[in-house]
Amino acid sequence: MRTTKWTWVLVFAFVAFACAKEAPDDQAVNFLYYGGTIVTHGEGAARVEAIAVQGGKVADMGTFKDMHDTHAGPMTRMIDLKGGVMLAGKVDPPQAADIGAVLSTLTHEASGHATIAVGESANFVVFNRSPLTSHDNSDLKVMKIVRDGEIVYRVQE
Repeated sequence: MRTTKWTWVLVFAFVAFACAKEAPDDQAVNFLYYGGTIVTHGEGAARVEAIAVQGGKVADMGTFKDMHDTHAGPMTRMIDLKGGVMLAGKVDPPQAADIGAVLSTLTHEASGHATIAVGESANFVVFNRSPLTSHDNSDLKVMKIVRDGEIVYRVQE
């Protein structure tokens, strides 16, 4: 009996599917944000690769693998930040085009200690690069605005 490469592909796919972890229904979240720099401003959060959001609040955060294995279920929406920089803040979608207004809002909220932390409302702004590392914001863009876990604004690409 001759084995074709497609047989091996199917065997590999079946094994990968069988070994994949999925969160129990009571731990699955609505959204899992990953794939960018997540600035939490929180203690001990030196390496946050992903944020799990359930019911509009941050449910958990940590490495992508841990968040995926613990919280991703069949209905979890995986949101790739595509290398963007996520900061805590509640910005209105009409402000997205006005970087000055967005930064002013975030600065005002930061003075009130806006953070990304477990139990906090999932209100984030995702930029194409960090607004914290440069004074030249000429190429800075808001890529996404997340309000209570839901994307309410997405840049048209």
